[in-house]
Amino acid sequence: MAVTKESTRSIAGIPTRLIVNTETGAADLYGDEGIFGRTLIASGSAIGDNWTVNDDFVKKYNNGNGTSLSQEELQQVFADEYQGIVNNDRASIINEHSPHNTKKYLEEEANIPGVVNPDTGKKTGETTSTPTTADKGGDTGSGDTGDAEGSTDVAPTEPNAEVAEVEGVSNIKENYGDIVFPKEVRGGGQGAIKFRMLKYNPKGKGSKLGSVILPAPGGLSDNNSVDWAGQRLDAVKKELAEIAMATAERGAEGLKDSATAAVDKVLAERRGVSSALRSALIGNALGVDQQLFTRETGAIINPNLELLFSGPTLRQFQFQFKLSARNATETEEIAAIIKFFKQGSAAQRSKANLFLKSPNTFEIEYLHRGELNQYINTIKECALQSVSVNYTPEGTYAVHADGSMISYEINLAFSELEPIFEDVYDDQSVSKIGY
Repeated sequence: MAVTKESTRSIAGIPTRLIVNTETGAADLYGDEGIFGRTLIASGSAIGDNWTVNDDFVKKYNNGNGTSLSQEELQQVFADEYQGIVNNDRASIINEHSPHNTKKYLEEEANIPGVVNPDTGKKTGETTSTPTTADKGGDTGSGDTGDAEGSTDVAPTEPNAEVAEVEGVSNIKENYGDIVFPKEVRGGGQGAIKFRMLKYNPKGKGSKLGSVILPAPGGLSDNNSVDWAGQRLDAVKKELAEIAMATAERGAEGLKDSATAAVDKVLAERRGVSSALRSALIGNALGVDQQLFTRETGAIINPNLELLFSGPTLRQFQFQFKLSARNATETEEIAAIIKFFKQGSAAQRSKANLFLKSPNTFEIEYLHRGELNQYINTIKECALQSVSVNYTPEGTYAVHADGSMISYEINLAFSELEPIFEDVYDDQSVSKIGY
């Protein structure tokens, strides 16, 4: 008999009841209709972060919000705005009630978001402490979890607080929310760009902290480049390099042999070449390079200039958005978006102000109808290097009655954390254009 626990909260204005199988991690989200029972509206699999909404949720959402979204569109809404919340609630229940080995499996193998491995303290993804009313009553059979009277508050686990204490960093924000502006861009045909904030992890991909979806701006471009530089290796430098290499490989004996060979080569050459090499060697020793030879002959030694590869570069991306609010709600959303980028790009300090921790990082995706746009370049994880806001983009100071600006202009400058290498273009998860 399966063991289940539950929690309740409001999702999109709908009273819901989340029922979690504490042995497998699978979860079902029901619309709670009081004395009329409950209706299944979404299901979460026991593997990874996969949730599926059904027709009943579409009907309830559209009726309650005056919208006419399709199931596909609502699936995207759920992923953007509510999936993180139900994942947090599920993780709180699992961390509180699941057996030791089950939690270990769900973190290591099943990758259920927010589950804490009791052996290592590591968690999958992020778990934000959110108030829930999870059932602490007796175990029940599958599909039978009892009614609301048997439920009491569960103290949510706070693994992030433990991590912050270990790292010595204070006030680390773990949930920045998911914002879509304007709402019409969600799931529609309009091109969009998604910024997903991640907790910086130098050893791999960090956990998600929040996201912002905005209409795709104009002027989208990329610039892939590598460094090639002209390098010189004339005859003198070549002889000196051979002497240095022989010394490094065979010590004093190598130095003696290579130096003797260089002298013999000079003596064996024609008088002009011998003089050139002699003057250049003396000039190099004095730090004046070829000046002696040039002063004597008016010539220089062939520098053997060649263009050589010197390394990859890091790509940079800049985006500009002009945001104007049509109502009070959108004004608050714009303020939240500006704060999202400013706070997310700021350095984090230790409790004693002795150390600074790296700012959060960002994933950037171009979207078409809610999916990755296959015909625009893919961008690697980025650092947000600067955020600038123009509060008077129209050229004059103009505000609404509440003091909010008529419009805002945001400029974001990102730089990828890693360079682009040839083999990454074979990654099947990127767009058809690649990076």
